[in-house]
Amino acid sequence: MKEIKKKKSKPDPQILIPVIVGAVCVLMVAAVIIFMNPENTTAGQLQKKLELGDKYLESGDYEKAELAFQEALKIDEKSPDATIKLADTYNKMKKPEKALKMLEQTNKNLENMSVSQLNSNPDGWKNKMNMYETVYKQTEQLYENSGNQMPADTSEDVINIFNDIHIYINDYVTPTPKPAKKPGKKEDKKDTTPVPEQEGEPTVTPEETPAPDITVTPEEDQEKEPTVTPEVSPEATVTPSSPDAEVTPEAMADPTETPIPGDWTVIVKPDQTPTPKPDMNAEPEPQPEPNPELQPEPAPETPQDPSGDTGIPPAVPDGSEDTGIPPAVPDYPEEQPVPPADQNNAEMPPENQDSQTEQDAPAPENTPDQILDAFAAEFLAASPRTSLGTPVSYTYGDESGMAAASGTLGAEKRDFNGDGMPELLVISARNGQLVLDTYTAAGGTAVMVSSVAFEECFGKAVEGVTYGGTQTCFIRENGSGFDIGMAGYYFGMNTGDGNPGAKTVAALYTMGADGSLNMSASASLINGIISSPQEGGKDGFISALSGAGMSGSWVSESADVLAGMDLANNPVQDMAGVPNPLGGGLAGKEPGVQDLVVVNAGMQPGTGSMNFSVTDNTTCGK
Repeated sequence: MKEIKKKKSKPDPQILIPVIVGAVCVLMVAAVIIFMNPENTTAGQLQKKLELGDKYLESGDYEKAELAFQEALKIDEKSPDATIKLADTYNKMKKPEKALKMLEQTNKNLENMSVSQLNSNPDGWKNKMNMYETVYKQTEQLYENSGNQMPADTSEDVINIFNDIHIYINDYVTPTPKPAKKPGKKEDKKDTTPVPEQEGEPTVTPEETPAPDITVTPEEDQEKEPTVTPEVSPEATVTPSSPDAEVTPEAMADPTETPIPGDWTVIVKPDQTPTPKPDMNAEPEPQPEPNPELQPEPAPETPQDPSGDTGIPPAVPDGSEDTGIPPAVPDYPEEQPVPPADQNNAEMPPENQDSQTEQDAPAPENTPDQILDAFAAEFLAASPRTSLGTPVSYTYGDESGMAAASGTLGAEKRDFNGDGMPELLVISARNGQLVLDTYTAAGGTAVMVSSVAFEECFGKAVEGVTYGGTQTCFIRENGSGFDIGMAGYYFGMNTGDGNPGAKTVAALYTMGADGSLNMSASASLINGIISSPQEGGKDGFISALSGAGMSGSWVSESADVLAGMDLANNPVQDMAGVPNPLGGGLAGKEPGVQDLVVVNAGMQPGTGSMNFSVTDNTTCGK
């Protein structure tokens, strides 16, 4: 039996077309939904988790911040934002080992970053790299405070990779600007063959017929005279024998003579008045080569009149006697002409000579003191001191209003590190947080060396209770120079559990030889009993500062009262009545301490308006 082959049925176009159109419509609708709702994209979900983690981190809820950033990392394991924020969270949780692992992961993520990501937001990447550096230093400091050292290999690898990435990002996102070219307009190709400069020299071209040897004699046959084709400029003198050419003795030839083929010579004498032509009707004398034996003896010196100088130059021997030999030029240097009788041009007065010497002498370099003083004046002119006199509008749970609490608070120039050279310290408030910037003089200019932000800041107020506090920047004598410190006391703030609490923080820095600030001690105390990074409550706080030569006993003013309020069982209390140990600064409470800037803040419950006052004891620009 023959096999019956079934014909394959072709899809019916009437069915196929609607199906394709329907699929395209579904894709378009999906694209519109994604476009209109970016949070549904991976990038949108990642950003949402990062913002949630930031909110928890700012409020002090570190456990929830950790979870949010971990979820962000699950969405995009190559996100450097997620890993660096996790490292920052672990630092605040006093877990430097976990922070270091996140720093290593951040390095890997940064190395895998695409060029398009750099170009999308160059300024943003610079800020992220600065944040990375800050987090790394915090991790390193936590290891030091705990008495342990960061694993040598790990820490070295992390910081080396970071430095390479930092340099690459800074170089890549700041390309050298190139001149813009108009689109669609091609540049004309120019002949780049070098052409020798003429500088106005005439070109003398003799006739192609070889010229016979020419002797400068008036009796020569004039018919054999070569023809000069180009027009010779007035500055040039042609020296062949010709009635129309100026005859120049060879002994007077200028060193700028240019030989021309055919025994012609062109003498170019710029800026020289042409010599009047001799009378061509007179019969010229022959001009043989000068003979040294026939040269006249130098004229004897005319005896000077004893009455003094008459101002008349010595007489020149009369050369009117016709010997048939032109006067020879003497070998000795030509005497300088006597200046005119105008005494104004005779000799520069001594005072003019002195001023000319002063102008020619190089200007002396500015000293480091002068450089830093000039920079401080320029800096304070551009960013004047602020008193923070305008109340800041505050919304509970939203710290964005603290941006108004920003500005320059003071500037102080001293030899902080004891090396005999001055350094400049600029104290600022940024979003309610104290920031210290240090500068040194190098290469004839002021160079920023380091920038340190205080651990705590104003804000995080809890609704329903009084909020307030003090931040101070101080210096302390250490024998050779000055330590620089910051301290803060805050009450009615959210210390991490959502309830109002009180927190005292202090940090002390020494200045290195390069002008950078290095933390030598830090301590914090919450509600008078909880201390970190050290343990031991109030005593642990005092011990941490005493190790750096400070007393720290002033913390007892508030710690003892707070410890007696039983905040563990009665957490919601107004702390306006608790003594503020920093209300007037630290001067007088710590030996050798001088307050540079003291900032006080306060806000009554329900007002939503935070008031500030600033005491500036710095000296620059005053």
